[in-house]
Parts: sequence; structure tokens; C-alpha cells
Amino acid sequence: MLRSGIEIIDTTGLFGFVMFMFLMGVKMDLRVAFRSTKRAAVIGFISILAPITVGLIIFEAFKKPEQSKEVNLERLLGTTIESLTSFSVIACLLSELNILNSELGRLALSASAIADVGTLVLVFIFSSMAKWAIAPSVAAVNTAGSIAFVVILFFVCRPVMFWVIKTTPDGKPIKEVYIMFIVMMAIGSSIFTHFFSDSPLIGAFVFGLAVPDGPPLGSAMVDKLECFVNGVFLAVFTTTSTMRVDVKSMMENRSTFLFSIIFVCVTFLAKVISCFIATFWSLMPLKDSLAFALIMSSKGIVELSYFCSFIDNKIMSTATFSVLVLGILVNSTIVPVLVKLLYDPDSRRYAGYEKRTLMHLKPDSEIRVLACTHRSENVSTIIELLDLTCPTKESPQVVFALHIVELKGRDSPVFIAHQKNENSALSSLENIFAYNQYEQNNWDSVTVYAFTAISPPKLMHEDICTMALNKQTSFIILPFHRKFSTDGSVEDENSMMRNVNCSVLDRAPCSVGILIDRGVDDRGKKTLKTSSRMPTCSIGMLFIGGKDDREALTLAKRMARDPQVNLTVIRLIADHHYSGNIMDWDGILDSEVLKDVKQKNEVGNSCNIMYAEEVSNDGPQAAGVIRSIVNNYDLIIVGRRYKVESVQTMGLAEWCEFPELGVVGDLLASTDLDSSVSVLVVQQQYYVELGRARINSAGIWENLAYPSTMLTYSLPLLEMQIVVIFVSSHLLFAILKPLGITLFASQIIAGLILGPPIMGKLNAFRNIFYRRELGVEMIDAVSVFGFTLFIFLTGVKMDVKMAFNSTKKSVVIGIISLLSPIVVGIVLHKTFNEHKRMNDVIKTERIVGTLIESTTSFSVIACVLTELKIINSELGRLALSSASVGDLSTLFLVHIISLSHDWATSPLLALQRVLVAFLFITVLFFVFRPMMFWIIKKTPEGEPIEEVYIVAILMVAIGCAIFTHWTQQAPLIGAFLFGLAVPDGPPLGSTLINKFECFVNGIFLAVYITASAMRVNPRKMVSNPPRVKFSIISFFLTFLAKFISCFIASFVSFMPFRDSLAFGLIMSSKGVVELAFFSTFRDNWVISEATFSVAVFAILVNATVIPLLVRFLYDPVSRKYAGYAGYQRRNLMHLKPDAELRVLACIHWPENVSAMIDLLDLTCPMKESPNVIYALHLIELMARDSPVFIAHHKHETNTTVGGSFEDILAFYQYEQNNWGLVTVNAFTAISPPKLMHEDICTMALDKQTSFIILPFHRKWSVNGSVEAENNVVRNVNCSVLDQSPCSVGILIDRGGRRIPMKSSSYSVGILFLGGKDDREALTLAKRMA
Repeated sequence: MLRSGIEIIDTTGLFGFVMFMFLMGVKMDLRVAFRSTKRAAVIGFISILAPITVGLIIFEAFKKPEQSKEVNLERLLGTTIESLTSFSVIACLLSELNILNSELGRLALSASAIADVGTLVLVFIFSSMAKWAIAPSVAAVNTAGSIAFVVILFFVCRPVMFWVIKTTPDGKPIKEVYIMFIVMMAIGSSIFTHFFSDSPLIGAFVFGLAVPDGPPLGSAMVDKLECFVNGVFLAVFTTTSTMRVDVKSMMENRSTFLFSIIFVCVTFLAKVISCFIATFWSLMPLKDSLAFALIMSSKGIVELSYFCSFIDNKIMSTATFSVLVLGILVNSTIVPVLVKLLYDPDSRRYAGYEKRTLMHLKPDSEIRVLACTHRSENVSTIIELLDLTCPTKESPQVVFALHIVELKGRDSPVFIAHQKNENSALSSLENIFAYNQYEQNNWDSVTVYAFTAISPPKLMHEDICTMALNKQTSFIILPFHRKFSTDGSVEDENSMMRNVNCSVLDRAPCSVGILIDRGVDDRGKKTLKTSSRMPTCSIGMLFIGGKDDREALTLAKRMARDPQVNLTVIRLIADHHYSGNIMDWDGILDSEVLKDVKQKNEVGNSCNIMYAEEVSNDGPQAAGVIRSIVNNYDLIIVGRRYKVESVQTMGLAEWCEFPELGVVGDLLASTDLDSSVSVLVVQQQYYVELGRARINSAGIWENLAYPSTMLTYSLPLLEMQIVVIFVSSHLLFAILKPLGITLFASQIIAGLILGPPIMGKLNAFRNIFYRRELGVEMIDAVSVFGFTLFIFLTGVKMDVKMAFNSTKKSVVIGIISLLSPIVVGIVLHKTFNEHKRMNDVIKTERIVGTLIESTTSFSVIACVLTELKIINSELGRLALSSASVGDLSTLFLVHIISLSHDWATSPLLALQRVLVAFLFITVLFFVFRPMMFWIIKKTPEGEPIEEVYIVAILMVAIGCAIFTHWTQQAPLIGAFLFGLAVPDGPPLGSTLINKFECFVNGIFLAVYITASAMRVNPRKMVSNPPRVKFSIISFFLTFLAKFISCFIASFVSFMPFRDSLAFGLIMSSKGVVELAFFSTFRDNWVISEATFSVAVFAILVNATVIPLLVRFLYDPVSRKYAGYAGYQRRNLMHLKPDAELRVLACIHWPENVSAMIDLLDLTCPMKESPNVIYALHLIELMARDSPVFIAHHKHETNTTVGGSFEDILAFYQYEQNNWGLVTVNAFTAISPPKLMHEDICTMALDKQTSFIILPFHRKWSVNGSVEAENNVVRNVNCSVLDQSPCSVGILIDRGGRRIPMKSSSYSVGILFLGGKDDREALTLAKRMA
């Protein structure tokens, strides 16, 4: 029985570790061990044998005659465990370091898998030998039981699990009953091995190996169990295991302590050195070899579990256990740090150590090719090229067909693995069918795997390179970015494809070929290979020399195996080629690779290969040779030879238009070349090359006596100031974030700490921030510049139409939120007038303070809503709309006040300022804004805005700030107004945000906030009590006035009580804009330091308390988008009779479209009462990828997602048939079933629709029977009905009888029983009537 708490927790922890080992077996692919390269196999065995050998030597060296058997066994077991290389430990470390998919990580996984399996076999052999020596009969039973156990697992249980996979419908999850049954079998396996005196971990681990890895079963097991097992059980096991460490016992026996430390260090060094030598000897770079050796020598939870098992069984003493556990701690702490220093995965993500080229393939080995297509025109030529590589049973071909589709919008990329005979809408059907047909035509010699990658242009090369690395391909085929017409002219040019090709050439982990297809279409095209009986394909290979040409020749020779192919190798040589010059290494390799070509040309054999030489002493002569022979071939293969200079092509580089093709490839792709020949440009794989270390500047060594001399220079001082501010503010945020403190509040607190009262007293901080020569002025200037850019970006993000298109409620709240605190401030000012003894300076200070406290800043409200994650809720939308009204009203009011002040001083000056402001705004919105729309129009759809325009717009923003500063206005106003003039959203507005927001908000804004708070001087607050008293009362009362007025205005308009309180608090938020106003007026001596200090503290309290209160009052998680329920009534009943009808039409299948359009047509759209249709095609995401949301454009020609395009065209046709009466906006949402209702409700909320139409989940046949039933659609419909922000209709289409067109009569019936739903239905019916 369990008698103590520690026993209970130990049992729980060990059970959890058994489940962990089962999951590690599930995730481990045994094929990795059996299909590993020789290098991985050698490293795997060396990583075990080397430390064991060294450990045994140490054991014999320290062995004493009087040493007991228990001590000998303890030391032998300790040495053995320290020699282990655990796959699970290595995998966890690689995952933490984010290098699991790197070449280094793959080699480590492969080697550790071999080592793990080898260890398992060795342990089984040694334990069996020990048992045979003690009791042969028991050992025989145990051995037979173990063999029977493995046989049953892999020949009974594993086929049963494959049957489970087969019976599960494609795309559907494994039933939970099967999952739990397999878990029980894993626990049973653990019990079985425990019963036969083996570790329970072995049974669970081996059973995990028998489970088919990957989707759907293996991944389902991991998804269901991993989170809980790793997050709870594993943490318990690790902690309880280390609780057994007894430091005192370590020192009781000095000899045991000394031996334990020595064998831990020596076995670790033996493993590191052996793995390092093995990898470095196989031409891995030095630093990578060191990193690899450290990874293979890492220790973790598996070793800890062994030591715990030994101490539980009294095999190991507490002293030895404690030393070994501390050794694991040191290892797991230092190894990751050293690996991070030695290996940078980001800079060399696709770097390969193994030579994945065509040259280094064995003659009859499998060739793995990644074929990339962008357009359907690419497919046929690529398939013909693949067919030319002569796949056979002895030398098969594995083709990974990757269809690359551009992702339109800001959604996450999607990667889809297609299944054979797939018929879903996600398939790029025509392309996939063509590759599948190619596989069927070459059965047993070609295997095709098809994929679609939907990603932004900047990520497309990563999809290609990652797949090439994952699938271990030797060759990548890329289509050229130009499309040629029949007459040889350029029909189409895609710069995006060119950028992708260039990026792949720079980073590819294998060889690459760019295919230039000069053909037109299937009717007039000269194909590469047309006959199956006679050699109709003539291939020419131009050979100059170098590794790219050697790779191209290897591919050409592989093609020449096909009897249908005639290959001619033309070598370009210079006159001095046969002179007595010493040949370099490249020349030797060239001669070697050409040797068999020349021999076949001389003696002849089954391959149709001809060899010829042409003389070329410069580029023009080479061009002439190429032009003379180009029309003799169907395909010409050349090496890229990028930046390789040679006599034969001298001078051609100056005329090279496409460097990615090399000089010869560029000449062959030229439009001046009168030929229809297709061209393949080949580049051999680039290997890892290590650069030299960078050299630092002198720094403190400039003056060793006074190292702080470095800070007398402006640049290092500024850098030091930025670093100190950034580190201190983010460190504080990390500490305070669990308390709910925002980043803005943390930055103010950091400024208060770094200010003169605290850290400013220290000499080190005074030297950084308060130098007389440079000091705080430097950081102030930089931070104000950064804040100007922040205000510009705020203007870019702010939609002016939101203010002008706001509802009456938003306008009322926005104006009230400004006027009510101003009125209260004026009353307070009159009350504290002190019998007119107050001077003008104090009056101005109080008026300015009241105005600033009364402002409602759009950017501050937006930041608060973003941090609270409620910016897309109805509450957030109302707050943003009201804040935009309040912001523009504040701008207008400030100009009126300043104008009235100027008018009282000088009417002429006031008139001049009005005229200048009017001209400035006119130029912004009627000159610059049209120019920016011209830039958008000029930019091709889907292409990014050119950087020259982005920089120019930024310079204009800075110029506007200078202009308003010059006209005695705040520079922030000019930048903000120009930001308002920039068209928001993609492509221009979003590009500006993406380019600058990270740096501006992450660096400049943090510096500005902290530097502003550093000016706070509490001493000044104490020295002037009357000002401080008035400031505190004023700030408090204006806050209350704003809060109460916004609360009342929202509550009166039927907003719930708690939401009204939260809304009032949000509208009363203060932030960086108010801080900027106070800092500006302090700089201009308009307000005193005491008032400024009080204001900063007030902003800090506001920014700290309000988010906490709002989180308490308004929970966005439990009431997401308030259940999508709006505060405004969005239904058909509350629409005006002739108002615009906004409808969201949802479709799942093509069958839904016609009935949906017929129903929309029945709603009787007219010019006075038009329809706005949002057509949303919902597609189920068949994988674990992130959801995708695509906004379609009118006249879109490319099928962004397979079958959705036909449905979209039907809606656009409906729009054209009802031109001027109907507007259609089409979208596609690819998401899991559980998120589909969120897509629908969010769009209904965004587009402010009054009605959602959903198709019924049943599909009927002509005779009225149920043809199909989809529970996913039903669940989506139910969720939308529960959470919809507007009225909803479910359309049941019986299929047989169509709704007639308007040309004929038709009848609509409505059953009316009573209630709000029936009234809504009647309203819709009356609209149809």
C-alpha cells in the first residue's frame, strides 16, 4: 500500500513517463534507422562504442581487488547509461533549438535512431546473457516471451492498426474508441515486459514503434495525449526524480565521488571527440561538426529515468545517483547554449552537407525530382522533360509535383498534400491529373506525389527549398518566368516567378534546372518527345567547363540511355586550349567527365551520343556558334556558370539580361534568337562555405585609462541609451505582465526608475543620459523623430471614412466625450480662480491641461483595444468609431482655439494661417492622394509597391512635419494629416505599416515613452503644492466627466450595464498621445515641471488601472464578439423600405449556387433599393495548416483555390445580369469545421449585413429521397444560428423543381404563426412581393 505522499507522486510520475516513452516510440520512424546513410550508421555505432570502450578502460584502471560486486555493477551500469544516445532526448533538443528540419538535425536524428535501436538490441543481449548465467530455464521463457511479444506487435497489432486506418473515411479523424484501445494496449505492453523482469518503459516504447507514424493514427495519438503527458506527467516525473538528490551523501565516499565525476567527464569527451572526428572527416564544416558532436552527447530525461530505476532497485547508491543527476543538469544546461553559439539555423537553413547532385548519384540509383509549376502551361513540358530522364524499373524516378499558388492577402500560408484519386475542391485538378496520368503511363518506374503550396511570393522559395530538403531530392525543375508566343515574342512575363527562381538558385539544397519552354500550345507545339518507336528527340548539350556544365552533362547522359534520344555534346574550346598550360583541377574533372562521351563517339554503343568541338575565342564568336547550331535540336542543355569567367564567352556578361540563366542561357532565352528550341539551364548544388569572423572596432581600447571615453562620441552614446532603455523597459514588462500591467505602463515605470531621482544618482547612468555635451538632448531628438513617424503611421491606419460614416450614436458619444470634460474643466478653473490673482502663465497651463485631458485619441484607444484583444468586437468597433470622431473634433477645436487667439492678436496673421492650412490640406487630398492612387493603379495586381515609392512617401511625411513646424504648428499634425491622405489598407497602406511599424513601435516609441517619463521630477511636485493640488483634482474630475458621459450615452442606447461601464473606461483611456502633448508643452515652457510630473503619474495610473477594470467587466473569451450579438439591430424588419439590403450568401457545394442566386433574385433589387451580396465559399481544411481567407477580385483569371472559381463566376454573372441593382463581393474561406461559423459571423459583423443565407445540410435527389447528408454543414448552421449578429435564413433546396425566372410567374407562400421570427419572415416575403 502507498503510505506517503511521495510514493503517490512517484507512481504518478513514472506512469506519465511510461506514456511519454510510448509517444516517443509513436513519433520515431524505424525506417530512419534502416534507411540511413552509411555516415549516419557509422556515427550511430561510434557514438555508443567509443564511450563504452573508454568507460571500460576507466573502470579497469580504478578497479580495486577488494571492490564489491555491487560497486562493480553500479559503475558498469553508470558507464553504459552515460554512453547512450537517446533518440527522444536528441529530438527534444533539436526541437527546442528549432533545427529539427535542418540537415544537421536530420543527420543527428538518423544517427540517434540507429544508436537507440542498437542500444535496445545490446541491452536485450546482455540482460539475456545475465539471466542465462543465473537460471537458464527462466531465461529461455523470458527470451521466448520477448520474441513472441515483438512478433505479435509487428505482425498482428500493426496490421490491425492499418485496418483501423483503412476503415476510417479519408479526411475524417480516427474514432476515439480506437485511440483509447491503443492506449490500453500500450499500458498492457508495459505490464507484460514488467512481468518478464524487463523495464516497463521498454514495452511501451516498442509498442509505440509498432504504431504507424504520421497521420491519421500516429498524429492523432500525439495530438490527443502529448499536451497532457508532456505538460503534466513529465514535469512531475522530472521534479520528483531530482528531489532524490542528496548532496551530503556525495561527499561521504570520496572514491565513489571521484570515479563518478571522472567517468561522466571522460565518457562525455569520448562521445564528443568520436562524433566530431566522424563528421569532420566526412567534410562537415568545423563549427557544425562541433555542434553535431555536442548534440549527440546531450543527456536528458531518458538517462534520468534509467538512474531512477537503478536507485529504486537498490542497484545504485544515492551518492552516485546524485552525481549523475547533477551531471545531466550541467549537460542539459551547457550543451544547448554552446550549440546556439556554434550553429545558426536561420542563416543556413537549407545548407547541405551531403552532395545531392546528379553527378554523385549511382548510375542505376533512384532519381528524386521536385517539379514546380506556377501555371497549367508549365505542366506538359515538365512532364516531357521528366520522361526524357529515362525512368526504368532498375533506375526509378520519384517525382514531387509542387503547384505553387500565390496567396492574395494577409492570411497564413497553406500546404496541401494531395491524395491519389482526390476529387476535392482544393486540388489543382488539371495539373495533378496530368502528373497522375504520367505515373500511370510509366507504372513501376515512376512514382508521383502531388502537393499545392498557397503562400505569399516572398515565401514561395522556402516552400520549394524545404520540400527539396525534406524529400531529399537531387534535382529541382523550375519554369522560366517568360511565356513565349508562336512567333517567338514574349507573350507574358511574371516578375514574381523570376524572384522565386533567383531565391531558389541562391538557397537550394540540391541541383536546380530552369526550363525555358519555347512551345505554344498542344496544337502547334513541337514536343520534346513524340514517338515511341524511333529516336525523334534531338538534344544538344553545350559544354564549356565547370561544375554546372558537368552536372548538365550528367543529366544529358542519363537522357541518352533512352533509344528515342539523340544526344550531341558540343564543347566550346579556345585556340590556346591545347597549349602547354598546366590544367587546373576543374579542367581535370572536365576531361574525366567527357572521357566516356568521347569513347562512345569513337567506338559507338547502344547510346546515341555524338561529340563535337567548336572554337570560340570570345563572346561574339560563341554567340555565332550557338546561333548556327541552335535549330538542329529540340532541347538544349547548358550549365548556368554564374560569375565564372572564361575566354570562350568573354564580353557576353555585359549584355546579360537574366543573370539567373548565366551568359549562355541568357543568349538562348533571348527574343533575338530566331528559334523554337527549348532550353534547360542547370546549376549544381552549392555546398556550405564558412566565412571569416567579423572584426570589431577599438571601443574601450581607444583609451584604456578612461574606457568611458567611448561614450563621448555621439553614435555609441545613442546606441547605449537605446539599449539601456529598451532592455530595462522590456525587463520590467516581463516582470509586471503577469499582474496585467501593459507595455506602455511598464515603459513609463522604466522611465521613472531611470530618471534623476533613482538611477540618475549613479555616476554610470549620469554618464549615459545626463552629459552636458550630448546627454538627454540626443535621445530626445531621436525619440521625437520616431514619434512623428508613429503619428504618421497612426494616420495611415485610421480610416477617415469611419468618422464620416459613423452612426449617430458614435457621433454623439465622440462629441460628448470631448465636450463634457472641457465643460467640467472650465467650471473647475473658474472655481479655483483665486479671486483673479492668478497670472497668465498659470491660466494657460490649466487650460492646456484641461484640453489635453479632454482629448480622445484614436491611436490610444486602438492600442488599448488591441492589447485587450477586443478590437473586432462590437464594443471595440463602437469605441474606434467614437474615438475617430473625437480625434477629428479635437483637431478641429484646437485649430479654432488657436485661430481665435491669433485673430485677437493679429487678424491678418490669422487669415494667413487659415489660408496656409487650407492650401496644405487641399494639396494633401487633391494632389498627393491622387498621385498615391496612381501608384497603386500602376503596380501590377498582386505585386508589391516598389520601394522607391515607399521611401518617397516617407520623405513627404517628414516634409509635411517640417512644413507644419515652419508654420508654427506642431510637426505631429503635418505627419498625421499626410497619413490620413494615404489610401489605407492593401497594397499601399498595408505596405507602409509592414515596412515601418515594427521598428517605429518596437524601438522609437519605447525610447520616446521612457525618455519622456525620465523627465519627471518629484521634488518639483513637493515644492509647489497649489499647482499639484489643482492638477490632481482637474485630472480626476475630467476623467470622471468623460467616463460618466460615455457610460450614460452608451447605457441609454441599450448597451448592457457592464459593457457600458467598460466602454466608458475605454473612452477615458490615456496613453502615448497625451504624454506627447504634455512633453511638447513642457519643452515650450507652457506647463511647469510640477504639472508635467503629476500628468505623467496620472497617465501611468490610468494606463495601469483601466485595462484591469475592463478585463474584469468585459470578457472577450467567454463572449467573443459578445457572442457576435450586436448592440445595433441588424435585421430586415428595421431596414427602411428603400434601404440597401446587405446579404451574406454562404455556399458549401456547387449545387448550392443556383438555388442561392434564384433566391437572391427574388428579393427584388432595384436602383432605389439595391442588393449588396457577399458570396462566401466555405471549404473544409483537410490538414493541420492554418486557415486561409481569400478576397477574390473581379475579372480574376487564376484559380486561387481549385473548384471555387466556377462558383464565384456564377455570382459575378448574376451581378452583370442585374447591373446597377446588385453588387457582388466574393470570398473563399478555407478553415476547419469548428471555425467555419466564426468566418461567417465575423464577415457578417464586418460587412454589417442584415441577412445570412445558409444551405441546408441535406441534399435531395429527383425522387425526393435523401442523396447526401453532411453533419459538418449542420453543425456550422447551428453555430451560426446561435451566434449570428444578424438575421439568418436556412435554404432547403429540394433540387427537382427550380425557382422560375422573372420572365414567368411564380408564387411564394409564408406560414405565419406569430413571434419575432415569423415577423422577420413576413418582412422578407413582403420585400419579394
